[in-house]
Amino acid sequence: GKFIVTYQSNSEMRVAIITLSGNTPSFNSSDASYGDTNGEYSMIAADPNTAGSFVCVYQEMDSSTRHVLATAFTYSGNTITVGTEVEISTVEIDTPKKATIKFDRKTAGKFAIAWRNNASPYYLHFQAATISGTTVTAGTAVAVNSAATSWPRLAFDGNTAGKFAIAYWDESGSDFTVICGNLSG
Repeated sequence: GKFIVTYQSNSEMRVAIITLSGNTPSFNSSDASYGDTNGEYSMIAADPNTAGSFVCVYQEMDSSTRHVLATAFTYSGNTITVGTEVEISTVEIDTPKKATIKFDRKTAGKFAIAWRNNASPYYLHFQAATISGTTVTAGTAVAVNSAATSWPRLAFDGNTAGKFAIAYWDESGSDFTVICGNLSG
C-alpha cells in the first residue's frame, strides 16, 4: 500500500509517498515542498472518490495573523504534483487536537474542516471547500456556535451527499454536543 505523509524539514513544509511492502516502509525519493510559509497544525486527507487526489490544510507560522492555508496535490506512481497554496480562512486554529478534516464520500472533491479558533471566545468554525486537480476553492468560514468549544470531530453521512455532523465539547455546558448540517452547491 501507499501512504501520504506531511512533515517539516529545514523550515519547509514537505509531502512524501511512503510505500509499504509487508511490514517494511520505504520512503520514495520524489517528496516535494509546498507552500510559501512555514506551516504548523498540518492535517491531510485523501479524496476517497478520486484516486491520487489529496489535500493538506495547515496554519502559517510566518505571520502574526496565522491564517489557515490549503494545498491540493495529485500523485501517480511515485510522482507528486503540488498545487498552489490558497488562504482559506483568517480564523486561527487553536491546536491540531482541536481541528478535523473530512471528505464527503458521496461527492468527489468536496471536503470540510471544523476547528476551534485560537482567540476568545473560542468558537467552533466550519468551512467547506472543493478540490479539482491541484486547485482548492474554499467557501466562507462560519462560526457554528456561540460558546467555547474543544475537540471537534466531523463526519459525513455515508449514504447522503452533503450531509454531515460535528460533535464537540461545549465548554459552557460541560457536555458533548452534536450539530448536523447539509452542504449545498
